[in-house]
Amino acid sequence: MSTLPRVFRLSTSSGDINIEIFPEQAPETCRNFVAYAQSGRLDGSSFFRVLGPANQRTSACPVDVVQGGLRYDPAQGYEPARGLGPIAHESTAASGIRHRDGVLTMGRFAPGETYGGFGVCIGEQPELDHGGRRFPDRQGAAAFGQVRAGMALIRRIHAAATEDEFVADPVTINRVTAIPGESPMSSDDTILSEDQAIELIAYILASADGLLTEPSHYSPLRMVSVADRLAGMWAPRASVELRAFLDDLHARMPVESAATQAGGDPAAFRAYLAAKIRELAVIVRDRPASETHG
Repeated sequence: MSTLPRVFRLSTSSGDINIEIFPEQAPETCRNFVAYAQSGRLDGSSFFRVLGPANQRTSACPVDVVQGGLRYDPAQGYEPARGLGPIAHESTAASGIRHRDGVLTMGRFAPGETYGGFGVCIGEQPELDHGGRRFPDRQGAAAFGQVRAGMALIRRIHAAATEDEFVADPVTINRVTAIPGESPMSSDDTILSEDQAIELIAYILASADGLLTEPSHYSPLRMVSVADRLAGMWAPRASVELRAFLDDLHARMPVESAATQAGGDPAAFRAYLAAKIRELAVIVRDRPASETHG
């Protein structure tokens, strides 16, 4: 088992972002990120680049990504961002981590030639996976983690995209620190805000939906682990509805995944997921203020 820290807090000029990395699936990429973080190279960096519809109108293969870390600008040269040396390229074919919403991916030039930056996916970005067209070599990018809290901030950064992909007034990453322990939530976070609760529920649902079409050996375990942590955090607060839903997911996912892999249509299960997130969002919204706000 990896001894690398798993969870990090990015303290920014606009709020905190918590991320979790997956060293069991992408060990070299995770070690690279940790080296940048623990050496202080990411402190004082920023979310400096946004790729979105506003600046990719003529692109043959557009993606939606917010890029952070050490800034580079092709017009001024890449050297300031190169930082540490090259590493082995861990494609999605090797790691099994697909570029889905909130997934972290390591910035690169040639395969394995990384720089001190990382991207956060907005929605599913299959063109960044192995075999995708974003990179001419079809090796894709190296996914290595997931945003666990603060995705609303990432979406706000992405929504402010302009025709210039390099941001004029970027959100500063003041400091990157490891959070001890396995959970991406500290003991001070056990009272979830409405937005946090919905964001975490949405992550579970998105993970379950993704597993229907692209399951990998570790993904069901990862989803179950996150689901259990969320259920545990809600335990003191009348979470009967959420627990019942998680129990249903545990029971149904293997069956639904097998049926889809055999050629079945997952539309009915996806409709169930969509209906469930709406139902749970209403439950969160209607909770007494003392239960959803600290």
